[in-house]
Amino acid sequence: MAVITRQTFISNPQNIPKWDIPDRDIFEALSSLRRSVDMPGSAFSDASLHVTFVLREARKNAGLTQVQLAVALGKPQSFVAKVERGERRIGIVEFIEWANALGIAAVDLFAKVEQGIRTTTA
Repeated sequence: MAVITRQTFISNPQNIPKWDIPDRDIFEALSSLRRSVDMPGSAFSDASLHVTFVLREARKNAGLTQVQLAVALGKPQSFVAKVERGERRIGIVEFIEWANALGIAAVDLFAKVEQGIRTTTA
């Protein structure tokens, strides 16, 4: 498992997140960070972190930058960055809008979230 610090998630001056670990390890790394730093469990649970992981991977798989997705959503880029870092939760309507902006059926995106949560809690 990757070992990271809070510094890994600090944005650069252009407010574009820097990730110092491979994509496939991000979920495990975020889980490790949550356990190593005093963070509220409800906002940073493994399930919540998995949602952010799925949303980030879906955006990347769609070939969109955070800025492009933010424009499609009618939100600032910081909104997308905060969601993907787990600093901000999104509701079901925002989840559907996110999926639509990526050209993915919300039910398919939700299925990925559900599958991952079942795997992490099993």
